[in-house]
Amino acid sequence: MRDDDRARPNRQHDREARDVLHRLERPGSAAATRIVAIVGPSGVGKSSLIRAGVIARLFLDIAGSRWDLLRSS
Repeated sequence: MRDDDRARPNRQHDREARDVLHRLERPGSAAATRIVAIVGPSGVGKSSLIRAGVIARLFLDIAGSRWDLLRSS
């Protein structure tokens, strides 16, 4: 995935991406318990949700966020 792809959130996954981020940021939850599994059959958009939904929003919000993003090669 190119860096510019991550910078543009995909509107198709707006609601789902917000839900994933909300679950990851639940107040009062210990960090170790904030795990969200994205499951579904092949081809339903799991990778797109993460790449163009969740990760894109994290990149856009990183300046004021408590998240640290690590890039993998």
